Amino acid sequence: MRLKVDINGSSAIGVFARCNDSTLIVPTGVSEASMKRLEELLGVRAIHSLVGGSSVVGCLVQMNNNGIVTSHQIFKEELTFIEKHISRATGLMDKMTAVGNIILTNDTSALVHPEISDKSIKTIAETLKVDAIRGTIAGLGTVGMAGVATEKGLLVNPKITDHEIG
Repeated sequence: MRLKVDINGSSAIGVFARCNDSTLIVPTGVSEASMKRLEELLGVRAIHSLVGGSSVVGCLVQMNNNGIVTSHQIFKEELTFIEKHISRATGLMDKMTAVGNIILTNDTSALVHPEISDKSIKTIAETLKVDAIRGTIAGLGTVGMAGVATEKGLLVNPKITDHEIG
């Protein structure tokens, strides 16, 4: 099923929203009518949240069906609210804050930016219940924006190398 949507007037859906099989997070300001429509279309619960007061939620979080990792810039009250809907939620204490862009994950594995800290890799693995490794896609460390992963498959930048595929 397809639906053409915008979020707060922008067609950059992935910048503003993040979804797993049960929960869709969109920024504050998305109308209740739009929220209901998105819930019906995707068969998920939709919630409003900001991350560090920012509406670019899709860039600042990464999630799977086991949990959610957010930028360390998230405010305590935002994280507390998210934890009411997604039980395993953690702010990633790393210099890189665009968590949605630097982590590519499904429910079992995660590929993360090559410069992410060992501590952050451990946090990602524990929070999302995945095996997390460093890597690139098509030479890009921003693996979360260079691919999309589910339990059924993986879509990646067509310039990925044989070495990166492993």
